[in-house]
Amino acid sequence: MIAGRGVGFLWTILLLSALGLGDYGIYATACAFAAIISAPLENVFVVRSVRVDTAEYERERSTRLLLGVLLIVAGVVLYPFTLTLAFALVFAGGEMVFNAYKSLPLRNGQPAAVMRLDALRQFSSIGAATIYLFAAGESATLPVALALYLAPYAVVLVLSAVRCWGTLPAVPGGLRENVLLLGDAFIISLYLQGDIVLLGILSSDETVGAYSVASQIALALSVLGQLYAQSFNVRLRESHGDPAAGPRPKFLLGLAAFFALGSFVVGVLLILVGWHSEIGVVLLVMSLFAGLRTIDNAWTTVLYIQHRDGPRIAHAGIALALKFAGILLLILAAGWPAALAAAVAAVLAEAYLCLLYTRLVHRPLPQRDTIDEGEAMSVELTTTDELAPDLVTPDALAREIESPDSTKEPR
Repeated sequence: MIAGRGVGFLWTILLLSALGLGDYGIYATACAFAAIISAPLENVFVVRSVRVDTAEYERERSTRLLLGVLLIVAGVVLYPFTLTLAFALVFAGGEMVFNAYKSLPLRNGQPAAVMRLDALRQFSSIGAATIYLFAAGESATLPVALALYLAPYAVVLVLSAVRCWGTLPAVPGGLRENVLLLGDAFIISLYLQGDIVLLGILSSDETVGAYSVASQIALALSVLGQLYAQSFNVRLRESHGDPAAGPRPKFLLGLAAFFALGSFVVGVLLILVGWHSEIGVVLLVMSLFAGLRTIDNAWTTVLYIQHRDGPRIAHAGIALALKFAGILLLILAAGWPAALAAAVAAVLAEAYLCLLYTRLVHRPLPQRDTIDEGEAMSVELTTTDELAPDLVTPDALAREIESPDSTKEPR
């Protein structure tokens, strides 16, 4: 994971150096849009892939593949006409196809295999685009670079089709389950990535690029709060979600302060060096977001195990509304610089979540006899190693599953 983050930041620096902040902003907007498209569709399959029996799993996996193929075809058709939408569709579809392939090792409790596959795809995509950028030099263009970035998904499509061949597709789950899972992922993806898309509508590509890089740095650091909380998964389940068995508040606060300070220092260095100093200015504000998000990622993991999905989703929806309203008011009414306005709105929305999630985690728990391990999941959306949000993050869920639900091995 750490190596992937490092390669992702190198890819960010390369794009900024070779194509500029404006083209990077287009790429960032497309990646954010891809997450908003894919995450709600994927969440249903991610959860059910480890809950249902083998026959049902295989049929739903075929449906997952077909949905991904439809998105890819739509993106390929639109590629000559609208780069942002087309890239988003192909990227989202490619990840759905890839996740259909990876769902078998995930179901079998092999997260290391999933991470190796992710790393291989990432290195292939970045490697192909990097070779082109160096070979083409000043004549390099964003559409060609992104087309080469997407090229490895052709291999993924063949491998996934072979694995799913001969199995008829089936609609996953029931209406109520699907609506809940889809709505949860949609709100989270829109909360974490919708501000980038909104900035793309309200401002320039350069502004989007500056805000995207700053938010990428903040989110990449804050995800460690989630990893810290996941180390308490077993104890939290055994105690039926008792927060006393979870993350230590003082340590978590120290972790948040450390990441906030780290983000602030990076921002200061960018300003002093003068390399895209506008990113540094935004990062000074987003450093507060990094600290708050570290805490919220940890509490989100605890809330999953406490089965407090309703209030968790409701508060996320309110935070989403606050963030979007803040961006619109600060830009359109107050006339603030767009990237700075988005950063301030993000901090205010995250502060709301931090306050409400902290209170919610420590409320008295209802009596429960048992907690279903399959429901103790974390589908938190952050960013991917290249900037694009994690279309799904099944790693934590995989660690909860030691074997398939059925003795029959799926293909």
